[in-house]
Amino acid sequence: MKTEYTLRMPQPSTHYFEVEMRITEIKSAKTLLKMASWTPGSYLLREYARNVESVQIAGKDGKEILWKKTAKNVWEVETKGKSEIRVRYKLYANEMAVRNCYLDDEQAYINGASVFMYPKGSEHSPFNLQIETPADFSKIVTALKPLGNSGRDFTASNLDELVDSPILCGNPLMVEFEAGGVKHRAAFQGPGNVNPERIKADFTKIVEAEKAVFNHHPCSDYTFIVHNLPQGGGGLEHSHSTSLQTASSTYDNEAAYSGFLGLVAHEYFHLWNVKRLRPHPLGPFDYDNENYTTLLWFAEGITSYYDDFVLFRSGLTKKERFLEVVGSNLSRTESVPGMYVQTLAEASLDAWIKYYRPNENSANSQADYYTKGAAIGTLLDLWLIRESKGKSSLDDMMRDMYNEFYIKKNQAFTEDDLRNELKKRLGAKGEEFLDKYIHGLEHPDWAKELAFFGIKLADRNEENKAKTLGLKLGAAGGKVSVQAIPANGPAWNSGLHVGDEILAIGDRRIEGADLAQVMAATKIGDKLPVLFSRGGLISVVELEVKPEPGKSYRLDWMEKPSAEQEMLRNAWLRLGKSK
Repeated sequence: MKTEYTLRMPQPSTHYFEVEMRITEIKSAKTLLKMASWTPGSYLLREYARNVESVQIAGKDGKEILWKKTAKNVWEVETKGKSEIRVRYKLYANEMAVRNCYLDDEQAYINGASVFMYPKGSEHSPFNLQIETPADFSKIVTALKPLGNSGRDFTASNLDELVDSPILCGNPLMVEFEAGGVKHRAAFQGPGNVNPERIKADFTKIVEAEKAVFNHHPCSDYTFIVHNLPQGGGGLEHSHSTSLQTASSTYDNEAAYSGFLGLVAHEYFHLWNVKRLRPHPLGPFDYDNENYTTLLWFAEGITSYYDDFVLFRSGLTKKERFLEVVGSNLSRTESVPGMYVQTLAEASLDAWIKYYRPNENSANSQADYYTKGAAIGTLLDLWLIRESKGKSSLDDMMRDMYNEFYIKKNQAFTEDDLRNELKKRLGAKGEEFLDKYIHGLEHPDWAKELAFFGIKLADRNEENKAKTLGLKLGAAGGKVSVQAIPANGPAWNSGLHVGDEILAIGDRRIEGADLAQVMAATKIGDKLPVLFSRGGLISVVELEVKPEPGKSYRLDWMEKPSAEQEMLRNAWLRLGKSK
């Protein structure tokens, strides 16, 4: 079968796309039209078919033919004796998110999974696409290959490529540059004080630092699609492009801009780790169902370790800033109760039902495979460096696995493959690493591990004698209420519920969510009455002030490291000599 699409947007203010499909070379009595239920990189069934309406199907002669919907994302069409059909449908697009689609008077954003039906059986065939935009949309930006010279016709060699190539239509600011021997372009849609020359310089540093990890770039060209929004942020990786979102004010604030560059580094690193060095079964994809893997900690966590590391290695941040980020990852890992309730392997597998559906108890029951994955990725890098006496690092392991599984075999790797790789490099410690920290709940001895590298670990909360009542409060509509209750804290067994309105603590009326003033007047062991309202009834409980169990780690360089500590430290920082 061959499939050709025409994508129209005649009334963009209504948020409706109009899609026309021409399917030819049909040879079966029934044709199943399907729509993806999720998009790679965002592990949740999003049921894109819910936005489809007004489906019309006709033969080549224009006469309507019989069809029926047989599942949430399947349309069964009677095609006996028909070699060609035309399918038309409308699609509502009003979610400005990297994993969905959006249309208004200023732009169109198309994530292929959320827009295009496809005939079952055509997954490995080419798909052609023609895009008709409003007259005032001057540009169409996508990594799809152009078809001819119209600038509106494109082709994808298969379904994966169609799904994996987002499209932006509008009037973005375009920034073009070459880095790592590859042509790049960045489209910035929406207001923002984007400095094109700074973007070129900073993006180039990121590209070249990441290419240096793998000594290979898989693309001949690459596209960044950046949405400048009133607020928010996020990104989604693709094989030859990425979609990013950031606040319009990002470019006016150095801290925010540095955070944005970290996002760029994260999604760009996925070019290698995930899009090519990919855990089984993350490609080829089953677009109907969950694609389970225990290795998202590797796909996302290792990438999260590298994104801030790359900013340092490219000269975009100082090594002290990198140390702060490492400390932050360790702090959160050791402070969130759920990090040691759910293993990283379980968190990876359960992403489909938990990570994208957090609730008030998630911090007590779930591990974050991004943050804890980054922390454990740090540990793995340290182990690889120390065991090799500074001769090898996580870079070498990532590069070798990329060459083995992508360049040589072009196949996904399994957990057994990873286990064998770690055993080859670490011996019995490879098994220990996986058993303790990926499939187990053991706490690393961070102070000991860092000391080998001439780094001191201190907890600011201990130094400052931080105190807590074990409550997370939020203010809205003039009321202060309980947003979360950390497990095993002072409030955990008090009888307070999430949603209770807090009226007073001790002798102070609560008028904001900040407990700093209340806590400043207390000492460890004090018992404070908490006046609260639930369902209009007023009650009181007593909470004891206790030491803050969470960590706020500070990492410092030892002033006089030994020769071995200095060697290992420089190997970790990828420095030729001490700085």
